[in-house]
Amino acid sequence: MFENLLDFWKGKDFLNEVLKEFGGMIDMTHSMYDAAIKSLLEFKKDEEAKQMIYSYDRKVNEAEKNIRRRVIEHLTINPSVDTPTCLILMSVVKDVERIGDYDKNLYEAAELLQEPLPEELKEKYLNHLVERGNEQFEFTKKAFIKSDRTLAEKVMKMEGYIIHHADSYIKELSQSDLDVNTTVSLVLSVRYLKRIAAHLANTASSVIMPVSDIDFYYKKKKDKDK
Repeated sequence: MFENLLDFWKGKDFLNEVLKEFGGMIDMTHSMYDAAIKSLLEFKKDEEAKQMIYSYDRKVNEAEKNIRRRVIEHLTINPSVDTPTCLILMSVVKDVERIGDYDKNLYEAAELLQEPLPEELKEKYLNHLVERGNEQFEFTKKAFIKSDRTLAEKVMKMEGYIIHHADSYIKELSQSDLDVNTTVSLVLSVRYLKRIAAHLANTASSVIMPVSDIDFYYKKKKDKDK
């Protein structure tokens, strides 16, 4: 599917420009993620970082609307173009916009903390999820831009890892004897890390899956393995 997409882009200024803008959306959401994680792990109340997160969130929203508008206009003027290509773009820009929302939510969860998280809690519940999240951001952009199936599959496997651990942690935290403030912030943070991972995997799935099956990689794989 995605090899056809790249072929469609070659030599077409319109879609090359849209692709560049889409790459910028991923870069902004990754920067938002880094700032939110720094606040969470370092208990750092940084007003400049907060302003950046909210500013980038607005820019990502505007980029999504701009890409969608341009795709619709392009389809209107050129009805014979590869419609599945445009449907993919419409789908993935929504996923990246949602990542921006969850980055912002992650920062807000960090703001709830009344004192720094103990190192043992960060090590147990957050550090390895954050590390894989960072790798997902890097691999997703490369996979999408270069139509790299291997990287796309890595992104989706990382989602499986994060989901498995996040679900386990949320259940464990709900039954822990930690104070309410710490529990709420950790549960929300783990939940948002899980959702960010899911939307990155959705974006990467466009490299492998046909338009109708984007977002359903693991369901399709599970059904196939039965």
